[in-house]
Amino acid sequence: MKIIKVASRKSMLALKQTQIVVDMLKKIYPNIKFEIVTIDTLGDKNLNNKLSQIGSKGLFTQEIEDMLIKGEVSMAVHSLKDIPTQLSENLQISAYIKRDTNKDIMIFAKNCSNIYDLPKNAKIGTSSIRREVQLKKISPGFEICNIRGNIQTRLRKMKEENFDAIVLAKAGLKRLDMLKDVNYQELPFISASGQGCICVETTSDNEEIISMLEKINDKTTMDCVMQEREFLDYIGGGCHSPAGAYCTKKDNIYKIIGFKSYIDGTSFIYDEQISQAPENLGIDLAKKIMSKI
Repeated sequence: MKIIKVASRKSMLALKQTQIVVDMLKKIYPNIKFEIVTIDTLGDKNLNNKLSQIGSKGLFTQEIEDMLIKGEVSMAVHSLKDIPTQLSENLQISAYIKRDTNKDIMIFAKNCSNIYDLPKNAKIGTSSIRREVQLKKISPGFEICNIRGNIQTRLRKMKEENFDAIVLAKAGLKRLDMLKDVNYQELPFISASGQGCICVETTSDNEEIISMLEKINDKTTMDCVMQEREFLDYIGGGCHSPAGAYCTKKDNIYKIIGFKSYIDGTSFIYDEQISQAPENLGIDLAKKIMSKI
């Protein structure tokens, strides 16, 4: 039986997402064995600093991409929001899995169900400056504290370190069937580019694997998240600069919303763009926003 190796990070969520991809491929290719190979990345090892302070692109992908380039694995499964907008030479994203929810959620440690009911100086955990500036727009007095690690680790730290709440991506808890175990509220935040989308990365010359992955690629998701990534690339956002974008398609109309801010939350510029075709939608929005800063 032919064996195809698939790279993944070691967390429960990463393995769950990788298994989702493997299960999709198994249905199409039942005579192929897919072997999951796990590795820790820099972002997994350094849990003390904010992502914006580590000072490296590809915090959750570099070691995995090295395995791809060396031919140790044939494909790698990622959360799309973790992948830099500029890929290494000879690498490409070859499948975008149909997107799940893009929402950020606030998980409350105590008997509370609404962010507006929290104390004005509530202690809130997040490692994302995108989330931080949007929290500060709701209440400048919030004490925003760095919290890193997998979902289980963050939930434990929330209790041990006496947080009032933490902010996480809803899709992750949904995939792990954990939403029923937490007290949460969806937040009206603009999400990270690609949030909620699982993707599969390969080398650009592996035609056999690329052809296999075409069968699980969701074109609507691909069209939308590519515009979000083009927005992010043009505007220069990411772990080091607060920015977010979300693109949708409804009745053959594409709409992208986005924002860019300074790290201190000033000059928070929001706008949106609508088009019948996705091409250049993200760049057009980025240009519009950059002209206002």
